Amino acid sequence: PRAAVSQATPNKLCEFAIRAVQLPDKIRDFLVNNAEAMRSAHAEHVAGKPVSTQSRSLLEGLRETFNKTEGWADEWPHVWALGPRHTGPNILLSHIEGFRQNPNWFPVEAVHPESGLVEDDGVGVRLREMEHSIISGFQLCTIAGPLCEEPMEGVAVIVESVQISGTQEEVGTSTDTYGPWSGQVISAVKDGCRAAFLEGERRLVEAMFNCEVQTSADQLGKAYAVLSKRRAVILEERLKEGTDIFVVDSKLPVCESFGLVGDLRKQTSGAAQCHLVLAGWEMMESDPFWEPATEEELEDFDESDVVNVRGAARKWMDLVRKRKGLPVEEKLVEHAEKQRTRAKRK
Repeated sequence: PRAAVSQATPNKLCEFAIRAVQLPDKIRDFLVNNAEAMRSAHAEHVAGKPVSTQSRSLLEGLRETFNKTEGWADEWPHVWALGPRHTGPNILLSHIEGFRQNPNWFPVEAVHPESGLVEDDGVGVRLREMEHSIISGFQLCTIAGPLCEEPMEGVAVIVESVQISGTQEEVGTSTDTYGPWSGQVISAVKDGCRAAFLEGERRLVEAMFNCEVQTSADQLGKAYAVLSKRRAVILEERLKEGTDIFVVDSKLPVCESFGLVGDLRKQTSGAAQCHLVLAGWEMMESDPFWEPATEEELEDFDESDVVNVRGAARKWMDLVRKRKGLPVEEKLVEHAEKQRTRAKRK
């Protein structure tokens, strides 16, 4: 399992151990497909209404999904919150020893019908006071992830432990320098979640189009060349019944679709036309921060090879970060010995 990341509050009186893992596809798909129902059920809970039959069946479906997912059946009692906005496809889990969290996304009796609120000891009372701040830090992280400051998807954040070393008086005296205690906890949890995510296999999720291209047989190769240049995945090629027109079905990233129509018409002399329909989201295969680690990789990969392995994920991540005014890691000078600062006069 991936190692936990330690993150302390600015006054060093509280330290969190946080780990991030990939959420299984079954659980993520359930949350994505039932997003609207989850929002409605959470709105009922916030408004103080009793849990409806529809909300209970939704909870039972999510619980059943946990039970059917290998290695995740025991995690259902540890679910602390969903995010972003308390209903998204990311989950906060509590593995804090001796502490029973109270789910904030549904009434505790609906999530855990076999048990009500748990009486806390002294440490548990302190954690109970911090509970809202911990969840708020998780929400802030999932609504703006560390790669592109965009909402995250399919991530499970696990709070392994919380070490509180200061007394209530020490916490009170430190607020003059470091700000309110709740704000320090929110900041520490947010930074800890982002650091834990960056420790693992980071991936971008991109929107996809279903792309249908129609063209004649003599221009089919040129149409394939345009699609392959834009990272399209060919699904099917068929002949339109009763005509000599070929239809090519493919999946095309939305970010690669700009200028597609003009490019197709130019390359095929106007013989091709396309139709695009939004088809959801897919995870990009390459890691935008990949670095050669083993001795073989260090020998086999030079700088240009590393850029190729990172692929489109790093390219589009940097473009998004530049557009948003975020810092980007790039070399401004690649060959210093070839640079000239003044004209060469002969």
